[in-house]
Amino acid sequence: MDFTKIKTKFVNTQIKDREYNKSQYIADLMFMEDMISNPRKGMGINIKYHHLKSKYEKEYLAILKELDLVGYQQKIKEIKREKEQNQQLEKKEQYKEELEEQESKETWKKMGGKL
Repeated sequence: MDFTKIKTKFVNTQIKDREYNKSQYIADLMFMEDMISNPRKGMGINIKYHHLKSKYEKEYLAILKELDLVGYQQKIKEIKREKEQNQQLEKKEQYKEELEEQESKETWKKMGGKL
């Protein structure tokens, strides 16, 4: 692995305090740098890329911010939108659970049970 091909300041700073036996982490970050700079087609390579983006989400965003500011801004908006959607779904689910609990208590009481 040619570590002189690091493209971002972020990845360069990550190498500073790491020993060589931890070099796979840097290699993974360099792979993400390369995929952002030079996207490629292929199922295998894209599965690896998406896995690494999930595994190193904060690192991915830092690299993306340096290499593709527009892509970074879009990704931040997407994350915010997904977070808002998840919050809405959680509220709906909580409301549904509260209604079910209320129904359950009512039928319990109707059948002679004590609350």
